Amino acid sequence: MVAQRAGNSVEVLLSRYAKCLYDRQSINNHRIEGLLSSYDQPREPGEQDEE
Repeated sequence: MVAQRAGNSVEVLLSRYAKCLYDRQSINNHRIEGLLSSYDQPREPGEQDEE
């Protein structure tokens, strides 16, 4: 679906953009873990959601 929306085939998408994703999984996993851990922290009394 992504390839179709971009106007390319899956093969073209992978050959052009896979290099952007290569070796970034550990970096992205670290960022995700950091964001998720912020939800695990207890809130202070009177603290409100950030919007």
